[in-house]
Amino acid sequence: PYKTIQAAVTAASAGDTIYVKALNMAAGATDPVSYAETIIIPSAKSRLSLIGVGGGPAQGSLPQIRMGSGSTALLDIKSPGCTVANLGFNGASSTGGGILLTDDGGTTNAAFGTVITGCHFKNCKGHATDSRLGGGVYWPAAGGAWQVIIAGNRFYNNVGGITLVGTSTSRPKDVIIDGNWFGADAAT
Repeated sequence: PYKTIQAAVTAASAGDTIYVKALNMAAGATDPVSYAETIIIPSAKSRLSLIGVGGGPAQGSLPQIRMGSGSTALLDIKSPGCTVANLGFNGASSTGGGILLTDDGGTTNAAFGTVITGCHFKNCKGHATDSRLGGGVYWPAAGGAWQVIIAGNRFYNNVGGITLVGTSTSRPKDVIIDGNWFGADAAT
């Protein structure tokens, strides 16, 4: 086992599966104990899978990643064919968003073929109030990241849920967004 998710990603080989365990919560807790880190899956780690060991897409039932402050995405995927399942992303107090699909058309990074399923996204934003700048899952200004599946996730109280920031390289094609739930506090 590794103390951080990033340490496990760094030690992994392409095609490996990393299982992330939920951290213990004290009795009466109202927010999960979080992995306080940002994670980058570099371009050399194709087909890497991050799988949370927990229940369905409810905040308290999944391992949660929450950095606190900063403007870096909680998870930046720069490699093709990756899978992210059963993880929680809480962007409270930060403006980096949840999952960033970094793809410059394959020159350096290519996040095409990413599958995101069974995850919970809360308070994720690329800007405090402007959803056009990022959210729970988002593409950067370069666009890219084709053949992406975002299915069965819960998006709660995010400034932006799923956001295409720009398309200076290419417009993503064959993106499937299926069976996700979007919600927020009343009057939000």
